[in-house]
Amino acid sequence: MVQNLNLVNFIKYWVLNLGLGVFLAPIGFALVPKKIKKIFFPFLTLFVVGNLFRFSPEVAANHKFFNLFLIGANFFTAFALVSIWDKKIVGKVLVASSIFLLTFSGIIDIFPILNDGYIEISDYRKNQTSQFIIRNSTKDSLILNSSYLYDPASLAGRKIYLGWPYFSWSAGYDTDTRFQMLRSILEAKDKKTACALLTQEGIDYIETSEPTSLEGVQANYSLFEKNFEKIFIDPRLKLNIYDVKVSCVKN
Repeated sequence: MVQNLNLVNFIKYWVLNLGLGVFLAPIGFALVPKKIKKIFFPFLTLFVVGNLFRFSPEVAANHKFFNLFLIGANFFTAFALVSIWDKKIVGKVLVASSIFLLTFSGIIDIFPILNDGYIEISDYRKNQTSQFIIRNSTKDSLILNSSYLYDPASLAGRKIYLGWPYFSWSAGYDTDTRFQMLRSILEAKDKKTACALLTQEGIDYIETSEPTSLEGVQANYSLFEKNFEKIFIDPRLKLNIYDVKVSCVKN
């Protein structure tokens, strides 16, 4: 994550990320009694591990090591501030300034919250699609979904074919292959091809919504509309559900 990695850029990266903590934590470490110093080393180990190793395809996942490191480092930062506070007026001015900078620098984290979108999600009890799925499918049914997040089938407690892929991908799962299969089914040119893939994947129901929120998918809506048994429609969401077993028996 550091461009043109070298010692200078590495230090610069962490100074920009940790701010005054880079200087105050070592001061606190130097000031604490010897037996307290031992507490710092397990936290320091987490910092080293997070910088040297990657445990998943998503390198950003290492932030958990740095978060835990900061918890430990902040004990020593706090001790440094308390020690400096005792140095009469100058110390109190330095501590007040440091606390302001340490706190105010985190204001940037407010903006993702302020700028985030606002959506309302109906509980499954008030979601007619979810209610239909609960009443007309078994708990082990697999549904080819038309959205990743807050899909009616997910809200109903049913398995969907492909959820939001980022976290599964970061855990090492082959989400690309599954996405390509999902796209092949929804973009199938004929019923025979669609049924073969649906049967192969063990999918019980197809859910389509127009337009789909699945990026990179151009669903062949007319194929399912003309050739598959529609068992539910939500006109408000333009969402349809088709029964694979009934439809593909007729194939």
